[in-house]
Amino acid sequence: MKGMNKDRLGKIALIIWIPLISIVISIQMINHIVSIPLPEDYRKIQAQMPRLRQSERWLMVHVIDENCSCTKALTKSLIDRQAQIDVEEWVLYVGRDPMIKAQFEGAGYLFDAETRPSLDDRYGIEAAPMLFILSPNDALQYGGGYFERPSVFRAMDQALLRQIRAGNTVEALPLYGCAVSPRLQKLIDPLGIKF
Repeated sequence: MKGMNKDRLGKIALIIWIPLISIVISIQMINHIVSIPLPEDYRKIQAQMPRLRQSERWLMVHVIDENCSCTKALTKSLIDRQAQIDVEEWVLYVGRDPMIKAQFEGAGYLFDAETRPSLDDRYGIEAAPMLFILSPNDALQYGGGYFERPSVFRAMDQALLRQIRAGNTVEALPLYGCAVSPRLQKLIDPLGIKF
């Protein structure tokens, strides 16, 4: 009789544990498999991004969150390639890692550390990594993700800039990454497991 109770208890625990762990894993991985919504309104971004400008060149703004695993490979890729000479490249970095700041600045990028609330309040940006490209006359030409699919295999920032400079209109790539605004974090993780 005691053996049956332990067996039954084990089965009940397993029945509860499997769905519970599946929910936790799904919440942890969902933003890396399914794209996060792009901003519904780019007016705030269009109004605020030109304020970063220090030259009359093309402006690329890379929004990166230190807590998002998607951005580790992207950060390395950007630092390795270094900022382009004929483009003003900014990194809006959600986090306070002084080593990353030094690496980006050493690679020729302009750098601004942001907090999640300030990124959302100032620019209306709720997720990262995001890329913005503005023409020399401050027209927002691109605002979207870096990747064609949920993978950090190849960032498309350089290809997008080339297409835009050639006069082509490009569609925003999906945003695979992490929520940085409280509103979007609650939408993606209503149980508060990750955020």
